[in-house]
Amino acid sequence: MTDHKTKLMVIGLDGATYDLVLPWIKQGELPNLEKLINESAWSPLDSTRPPLTCPAWPVFYTGKNPGKIGVIDFLGGEDGEKIISYNDIKGLAFWDVAARQGMRSIVINVPITYPPRIENGILLSGMLTPQGKPFCSSEEVMNNISANVGEYIVDLDILTLSSFDRSNSLKLFYFMTEQRFKTAMFLKNTQPHDIMVVVFQGTDIVCHRLWNNPMEVLKVYRLMDKYIGELSKGVEYLMLMSDHGFAGYERGVRINQVLFERGDLQRKKAAYDSGFTHGSKEILEHRFGGDKDKGLDVIKRINKLVWYSGINRSFIKKLIKNEKLLERLKNIAPSVTKKFIPPDRFIVDRQKSAAYLHSSRTRSICINNDNIPSGMSPDSYRKGLIDDLLSLKDPETGKQIIPRIYKRDELYSGPFKDNFPDLFIETDPTYTVRGNFGRSVIEKFHAPKSSHAQDGVFLCNGPGINPGHYAPHISIHDLAPTILYLLGLPVPKDMDGKVQLDLLDSSARKQIEYIEQPSHISEDTSMSREEENEIMNKLKAIGYME
Repeated sequence: MTDHKTKLMVIGLDGATYDLVLPWIKQGELPNLEKLINESAWSPLDSTRPPLTCPAWPVFYTGKNPGKIGVIDFLGGEDGEKIISYNDIKGLAFWDVAARQGMRSIVINVPITYPPRIENGILLSGMLTPQGKPFCSSEEVMNNISANVGEYIVDLDILTLSSFDRSNSLKLFYFMTEQRFKTAMFLKNTQPHDIMVVVFQGTDIVCHRLWNNPMEVLKVYRLMDKYIGELSKGVEYLMLMSDHGFAGYERGVRINQVLFERGDLQRKKAAYDSGFTHGSKEILEHRFGGDKDKGLDVIKRINKLVWYSGINRSFIKKLIKNEKLLERLKNIAPSVTKKFIPPDRFIVDRQKSAAYLHSSRTRSICINNDNIPSGMSPDSYRKGLIDDLLSLKDPETGKQIIPRIYKRDELYSGPFKDNFPDLFIETDPTYTVRGNFGRSVIEKFHAPKSSHAQDGVFLCNGPGINPGHYAPHISIHDLAPTILYLLGLPVPKDMDGKVQLDLLDSSARKQIEYIEQPSHISEDTSMSREEENEIMNKLKAIGYME
């Protein structure tokens, strides 16, 4: 054991929201969080737009907007189909900035930190780490963890995530979470350090998979409350945060359907009409993890079953094209229909479309200037599209579905912003963005669903921090420079976030020192096809991807 005191600890609760935390505090369910809020400056934390795990976590640890770090989604590369890694992030993490000032850090389970590297300290990579790959920056430390803590699980496997509501899967989930906590305590007590960052993803996973089981969600939050109480002991500065919030919704707006009806979007008729009996090579590879032969084998078995049942291909094609029946099937057996209906990115002809949904994750639209109506300028086309989207109303409720649309330049700056989609959609909180097609622009769900919300959680306490102070305008971009400031370190000039001086009592505020800091230069970013498929399937199983 060591007597070294943690100067600053960040505890990340992925997807945590005050919409759950504050009511449960009032009910006496979260005593440690209640104590912390009373002793801390606190605020909702404005996430990135979109409020997605990536780019939110890289923005958190670099203090830079996505236009500077080069990522806006889990997928990147020239074709937009490559799983990103830590090497793709064009910016230095605050723990490496601190390392150049002589400080040592322990970093545990922060998403998008694979492959694991750190200039001074220990890093255990988080989400997007391929199964079976080294996830600790030090082999010696990993061996010590194995000997003293036991098995350490970076992420749940696909089967566990796919059957998350079953008892055995939940047991493994809680085991993974407990081992994360034990590992954090072990390293905190045995490794010299100034900074410690530990992220728990359980608050995000349980809300994605069990939103309609509030008692199970509360159980996870209670566990986090217990861990926070233990981890925060002996810490000079404590910061608690989440990368985004969470919210429920019962309806979606089909953006591709809107664009199709406007005439902006063209569909690939062959892919749309094919059903599952004529799957193309890319659809087979998508559905069966890149294994075309396995996909063909499954198709043959389905065809044989169809033949014995007396259902011919013509019937199947009619069923697939019967949107009313298809919607009912999706509600009754969503996993089955989803398995055999071609993904919308294979249905949309992006080369011939004037506009199309980039993805429902990023809630964004790409515009092809080459395909806009002749005689119309790009600016006038974009304005007309924005006006039409803003005017969308739910025919049943009369509610405006999309109150705000951001142009790319309104959100991002930097050398990589032009690689991003053109428009970003902000829906009414009770709606989500959908990329599928249907009889109606509005998609109604048979049971409430959940997704990321804009406001995460933030609180901070320590010397000079105003206890109980409510600070309403803090962004996730601000955390890295504020952390460096609290540690008495200079802040890189190219960080976009601002030091949040309002958190401090006026007597504790000092002048901010700025430095020139070279950006991180990316190394080899390649993963194998198998590793990318494995991670892609995990993202689908959690609910991040359709």
